[in-house]
This record gives sequence, C-alpha cells and structure tokens, in this order.
Amino acid sequence: MFDDHAEGWNLDTSKLRRIRGILLGMRSGAGEWDFYGRLAGWPDHKKPANKWFLGCLLDYQMQVDRAWGNALLLAEDLLGDPPDLWERIDSIPEQEWMELCTDHSIHRFPQAYVRVRRIGGELLEQYEGDARQIWDSPRPDVVLERLMDLRVGPQLSRMIVGGLRQARKVHGRADIKADVHTRRVLGRVLLGRMSTTDEATTLSRLVNPADPWELDYPLWSTGREWCSASAPDCPDCPLRKVCAGRE
Repeated sequence: MFDDHAEGWNLDTSKLRRIRGILLGMRSGAGEWDFYGRLAGWPDHKKPANKWFLGCLLDYQMQVDRAWGNALLLAEDLLGDPPDLWERIDSIPEQEWMELCTDHSIHRFPQAYVRVRRIGGELLEQYEGDARQIWDSPRPDVVLERLMDLRVGPQLSRMIVGGLRQARKVHGRADIKADVHTRRVLGRVLLGRMSTTDEATTLSRLVNPADPWELDYPLWSTGREWCSASAPDCPDCPLRKVCAGRE
C-alpha cells in the first residue's frame, strides 16, 4: 500500500491546505496531551514542575502512558515525593540508583537512568535543581536552546517546548516532536512512505507554516489510532482522502 521508494516532493498548495484543515479540525483544545496536566500546579510550582520534567525525560521509545506512569511511580512512590527531586536523585549512589530503576523497570533502556541522573546533575549546577528556571523566558527558541545545552535531545526538547506552549508559558511558533507516529503519518500522507526526522519537520512547516506545533497532537493521535506501522486502518482514517499512500 505504501511505496517505500517514492521519490520527489510533488506537493501542491491546495492539498497542503486540505491536510492542514483536517488536522487542525482534530485538535481537542484543553484535552490535548492530557498527561501534561496530571500534576496540579505545574509548571508554576517547583515540585510538580520537576516531576513533569522527569516525565518528559522518560517519554521516548515507550508507550506514553507507561512512561508517564513510571515517572510518577519513581518520583512519588520510590523516592517519597521529595521537595527537591533532583537533589534526592543526586544523593543516591550510582549503583543503587541503577538498581532501583532496573528493579522497577522504569524504562526500556538502562541508558535512560544514566541520562536522567546526568541531566539532573546539570539542573542542580545550572538551575538550582528547579526546572522552572529553564522556561523563565517566554521565547520558544530560548527555552529550546537551554534544553539542547542540557543534551535533552532535539525531539524531546521540542515536545517540552510544546507542552509549555499548552501551559501558555512560552509563546510563538514551535516545531513538532518528530517521533515515529508523526514521521509515519506525514510521510505516508505526503510522500507515500515513512519520512525521516528532518523530512517530517520540514513537511509540518509546509503544512502549517504559521505554527507547526499545532499539528503535533493530531498527527500523533492519527498515528496511534489509525495509521499504525503494520496494519493501518485506512478506511476510517480522517486523512484517507488526501493520503498519497492511498492514491
């Protein structure tokens, strides 16, 4: 059904407009990314903001619900919901930290535990262990640069900026998180194949140049609900009439 060898981007503006209209029509307002709002008081208060940031750091290569559930399990149940999360993590001997996370399967990859601990240490050094200081600027580009300096990674950094957009803490144009779902949907709809990370970022800018981030949730939910990797539900997909993979 999908041509993995499609070449060229023969895109017309009318199709881009149709895709934009469908995706923006799928946005659910306050209900989008509800896991961002699981912690009352974020991002204005230190304790929930740090737990939210921990959830963001774990939200890759895992089902989103599990990643965020594990973040709360770690912070609240295993670490006792401390007032200073990153100080608590830093106080745990490295081997004990690795064993704690491994025993409770906090993430698929052990490297994630090393990464969380490293970033937490840099948060202590640069931001006094308070994630809110990362987003004390309302400019998305400034926050993104700070996250990249912490080596959070380009896609998680974009997701964090987008979450802060949802919370109205940063203002302005932002890119999507080019994860496997957004890459698959944009690629199939516009190219007839899976897109690369860079292609997905560029395609989202072409579809909605005013603010690509507005497409993030609709693309992610389409990939999760209809446009699966191995058995896509094309007849029920909202993008079926504009999908290059169906032409």
